[in-house]
Amino acid sequence: TEVYTGLSGPDGTADWIEITNFGNTNVNLSGLFYDDSSLDITEGGDLSSFDLGAGNSVVVLVSVAPAEAADEIFLFNLLWGSGIDVIATDGGGLSQNSDTAALLDGLGNVIDSVVYDDSFAGGLSTIEVNNGVQRASVLGENNAFASGAFVNEDFAGPGGEIQLIGSPGQIPTPGAFALVGLGGLAVARRRRA
Repeated sequence: TEVYTGLSGPDGTADWIEITNFGNTNVNLSGLFYDDSSLDITEGGDLSSFDLGAGNSVVVLVSVAPAEAADEIFLFNLLWGSGIDVIATDGGGLSQNSDTAALLDGLGNVIDSVVYDDSFAGGLSTIEVNNGVQRASVLGENNAFASGAFVNEDFAGPGGEIQLIGSPGQIPTPGAFALVGLGGLAVARRRRA
């Protein structure tokens, strides 16, 4: 439902994707994988044995070594607030140029993927996607809010602080999405007028 590709200079948090379960049953993410454009589970990161409840979302921090997972989750919560379900996995990071964020099954089949282009990557807003139409998150729309502030001199000048715009952990209204899925797990893409 959302992608964050990082920034030039300090990112504030690891790159991440958000997965939302629009099914009617809980789904355990064990046996599923994240990867970038290589779409290869041997290069991707396996998702932990996380129970994703019906109607809930989880943020998956990507390209995070297992030994660094707890620290990266802590930093994410400092930036975006607590109460958001967050897990971490290794696998390819997301490029600030065009790239792919994909969810794969244990056989390497693509369950769903988002191919984003350069125009929205590497900016201060997360990326929302609907059937190939991409848009930067906008403050106050689709539950988007400002993150905590952090120093990034590439965007704000010497000693300057910035904030990101996104909606991690915000459960979207079901009517605002087109669903794509496998079994009980559905990965949603935002529907735009």
